Amino acid sequence: MFDSADASYEVRYGWTLKAAVLASGSLVFCTGPLILSGHTWARVDGLPVPIWLIDVLSVLLGVTGLLLTLTGPLTRRRALRVDATGIVLGGNPLRYAATTLTVPWSEITAVELWVQRMRVNGRTIRTPYIGIHRTETATPRPGLSARAGTGVTGKSAALIAASRPVNLWHLDQPSLRKALAAHAPGVRLHVEADFGA
Repeated sequence: MFDSADASYEVRYGWTLKAAVLASGSLVFCTGPLILSGHTWARVDGLPVPIWLIDVLSVLLGVTGLLLTLTGPLTRRRALRVDATGIVLGGNPLRYAATTLTVPWSEITAVELWVQRMRVNGRTIRTPYIGIHRTETATPRPGLSARAGTGVTGKSAALIAASRPVNLWHLDQPSLRKALAAHAPGVRLHVEADFGA
C-alpha cells in the first residue's frame, strides 16, 4: 500500500488465488490416508507398495505444502518496501531473516520486473520477479550467491541473486512507480512486456 505521508510503498505476504489453490492441494494430500484406508497394498510401476508407506509420504507432502503455503499469509511479513532509505525485498517466509535483502539507494541503478518461464509437460509456467540492478562497486551481501538459472532466464547472475518472486503477494505497479519517483527519480524501472499478463 502506498503511504502518501512519506511516499513509501509496502506490501506484505497475504492470501492470493495461488496460495488458496496450493493450500487446497496440500489438504488433499493430508487426506490421502482416509481415502486409501480400505486398501493394504498398491501397485506403483508394477511393484507392490504397502499403503502405510503411501499414507506416510502423502501426509508428509501435505503438511510440508501447508507449511510452505500458509507461513507467508499467516505471518504477514513484509514482501516489499520502497522508502527513503532504499528497497527491502522480503525473503522466503520460512527463512525470512536469512533471505531478506535490504539495498540502499546508493547501490541501486535500476529495478526490473521480469518473468521466468519454464516448460513443464508441454505447458509454460510463468513466475514474475522483482529484481534490483546494483552498482558494480556495491558491497557484497552475505548469502547473495548467484542462483542457478542464468541460462534459463537470460538474466545476469547478479540480477537473479537480487531478485525475489512476486509470489503470495500482489505488486501494484502504479504505487511502485510513485515511490520510486519520490525517493529515487534517477533509478530506472524496466518492465517486461508480459509481466502483468
